[in-house]
Amino acid sequence: MSGHTNAVLDVQWSRDNSQIFSASADHTVGVWDVESATRVKKGKGHSGIVTCLATTRRGQEFFASGSDDTKCHIWDPRVKRPVDTIETSLPVTSLAFAEAGDVLFTGSVDNVIKAWDTRARAVAYTLAGHADTITGLSLSPDGTSLASYAWDDTLRIWDVKPFSAIASRCTAVLAGATPHDAAGGPRSAVPAWDPSGQYLACASAGDRTVVVWDVPARSVKYKLPGHKGAVTCVDWHPTEPIVASGGVDRAIYLGELAV
Repeated sequence: MSGHTNAVLDVQWSRDNSQIFSASADHTVGVWDVESATRVKKGKGHSGIVTCLATTRRGQEFFASGSDDTKCHIWDPRVKRPVDTIETSLPVTSLAFAEAGDVLFTGSVDNVIKAWDTRARAVAYTLAGHADTITGLSLSPDGTSLASYAWDDTLRIWDVKPFSAIASRCTAVLAGATPHDAAGGPRSAVPAWDPSGQYLACASAGDRTVVVWDVPARSVKYKLPGHKGAVTCVDWHPTEPIVASGGVDRAIYLGELAV
C-alpha cells in the first residue's frame, strides 16, 4: 500500500480487520482497504507531523490522531475531515482510548499523561510521575490499567478505572528497559500487553532486547536477545505466548515464551 508522501509513523487495524488507519509525517492520516490494498480516505486537518493513533474498542468506531501541531483529531473512518478536535498545548507523542471511548489519554513532552473527557474536550485528570517524554501508551485488555513508557527508562502502570481509590493512580513502576540507543539517541516505543493482561512487553533500544514483565509480580520475566541493533517495536500473538519484535537491524524476531 502506498500513497503517503513522507514517513508512516503509526498504523492501527480497524475492529473488523478490513481497514488499516495510518499516521504520517506528511501531515495526513489514511484509511486503507486491506483487500484491495488501496487508500479509501485521505484525512487532512493537521498542520504538523502526525505521530500517533488510537482506536475505540466499543460503540461507534472512531480513531484519534495526535500531532506535533498540539492537536488531537477524532475521525470517523467514513469521512475525510475530523469530527472533533481536542486542543492541547504541546506536541502529542502518544495516545490511547479508555475502554468506553469517552476518555482519550495523551502523552507529551511535558512528561505528564492527560485524561481528556472527549465530550467536554477538557482534562478530567492527569497522571504525573514520569521524568521525561512519554513515548507509548497501552490500555490493558480488561480496560482497567494503562501502561506508559518514557525516556526516563521506566514503564508505569496506572489505575484508570472511573473511580480509583489510589490518589496518584500509579500502581507500579517497572524498570529494566531503556529507550536510549547509543547509536541513534532515545527512541520511541509502545508497550504491548499479552491477551491475559498479566505480561507486558516493550522494546529496549539500549541493550537491543525485548523486556517482558510479569505485571502482578512487578518483575522482569524475560529479556529476549537476538537483535543486532536497537529494538523499536513489539507485539503479542493474539492467542499464543509469542512476542514479535522489529528493529533497526531490519529483522523481525519471534520469541516463544513459557508463561
